[in-house]
Amino acid sequence: MIFFTSLIVFASCYYDSEEELYGVSTCNNNTLTYIARIAPLMTAKCITCHDVASGNSVILETYTQVKDQFTSGQALCAVQRDPGCLAMPQSTPLSSCDLEACQQWVQAGCPE
Repeated sequence: MIFFTSLIVFASCYYDSEEELYGVSTCNNNTLTYIARIAPLMTAKCITCHDVASGNSVILETYTQVKDQFTSGQALCAVQRDPGCLAMPQSTPLSSCDLEACQQWVQAGCPE
């Protein structure tokens, strides 16, 4: 009886990821422009603390402001949570998909 109970417990602890089950990734970085991908990310994850009204010294409201921060390396360092950089966003790290989008956007020359 103990053997069968153990078998049921261990068999029920199987974990599947959505990608393994359905073969689809929810990450879509096909359109890596500021307008299509980066601006919505900034609005969702950054603008609360990095708009003019916040009084923060780093403002991320416009394409030029975001591009300047990313091309200088400061924003990328922060979102990658590199040693010596202030980790951003402070609450929770970006998803791997969002982080990849930022990296690829910079590598592509920050298309608008």
